Amino acid sequence: MPMTDDARRITITLTPDERDALACLAMRERRNTRQQAAMLIRKELVRHGLLPVAEFAQAGEVTE
Repeated sequence: MPMTDDARRITITLTPDERDALACLAMRERRNTRQQAAMLIRKELVRHGLLPVAEFAQAGEVTE
């Protein structure tokens, strides 16, 4: 995920199980854990209609 001048950081506290699951998924999808977390958040925002699908597709993901 490319960083832009408009990108902001947030801190999310995860349980050890959540952190391990995120790391496992990231490894499976060949991303680092920060990229994976960002992708999961973006997918949910699109699913809830809060981001346009086109923006999500431009991020390199195939929409369902």
